[in-house]
Amino acid sequence: KDTQKKYLAEQLIALKAYGAVLKEGYEVASKGLGLVHTIQNGDYAQHETYFSSFSTVNPKLQKHPQAKSAIALYSKTRQLSLEIPNRLFAENSFTASEEKTIRHVLQSIAKDCNNILIELETLLENDELRMSDSERAILLKKIHGSMLEAYTYTVRFYQNCQNLSLSRQHESQAIEHQKSLFLTSQD
Repeated sequence: KDTQKKYLAEQLIALKAYGAVLKEGYEVASKGLGLVHTIQNGDYAQHETYFSSFSTVNPKLQKHPQAKSAIALYSKTRQLSLEIPNRLFAENSFTASEEKTIRHVLQSIAKDCNNILIELETLLENDELRMSDSERAILLKKIHGSMLEAYTYTVRFYQNCQNLSLSRQHESQAIEHQKSLFLTSQD
């Protein structure tokens, strides 16, 4: 019995020591996991803030001169596209087929400009695109260039149509002049 008591006492002491080690290990694990959780949440919050900044448009970019210029160019192009038929077709220098082609080209220009404007609006709205300010600035420059190209193309197209109309008018006047000279010389 004494041996059994001694053996049980040793087991009890060993269990208490094991319990103390287990408790200490649990505390270390708990603190470690808490630290990992804190680091993870802090890191996640930091990354979340960083990545959510890609969805927010910098106010300086919204007020950028190229953004304002692109909108102004859109307005000018749209207005010119609407005025060109009235200016050109009043002189009756074009055939019905040519008028149809001119209207088609102007509709294509208007459609392209609308698409460019939608791209600009999307770029300048929060939560629409995820990109950095520098990427937005590069895209803004591209959009401005596209709108400028559309405007200059519209102006050149109008000038070419106007030159064709004037050429035809001069040709018609020259023919009428030749007819009048020919008819007066036969009298």
